[in-house]
Amino acid sequence: MEYLPPVNFTALQHRDATIVEADLNLDGAYFTGTGVAKREPGDVFRPAVGLALAMGRALQSLGEAIEAVAVDAVAVYAAEAEAAKAERIKKQLDKIFSTAVLPNFSRIVVDKDGKVTTDVAASEEEFFSDGPDGDFAGEAIKKHFRDYFAKRK
Repeated sequence: MEYLPPVNFTALQHRDATIVEADLNLDGAYFTGTGVAKREPGDVFRPAVGLALAMGRALQSLGEAIEAVAVDAVAVYAAEAEAAKAERIKKQLDKIFSTAVLPNFSRIVVDKDGKVTTDVAASEEEFFSDGPDGDFAGEAIKKHFRDYFAKRK
């Protein structure tokens, strides 16, 4: 976006209330916000004050609508980045499993950046130990491998 598009206001003003609608076309996405100001009994009639209050509230409403869409867009972009990272990890794992025969107690480690490495634990105890970044596998996975090794003995 090379420029800031104008916000268009429509106001309906009465002695006791002012309603303002703020409209914005942002690169083809249409947003609207509404603001209301009401005059309380005993308040002096000041049209400019009611208009200013209603416009401010309309802009606030408009900003919330734009922010909601932007937050959703950020979530979509984050999900796309995670999907790309998962695809890179899958390719690395496919390469490992298609080209190597892993010895007993081999561990496949995926770091926080998605880099996949393998190492070999010296023993079954070391295999089930937590890695430097915490628990290397969930308890269900550990149980599966413990059962597998128990059957092989």
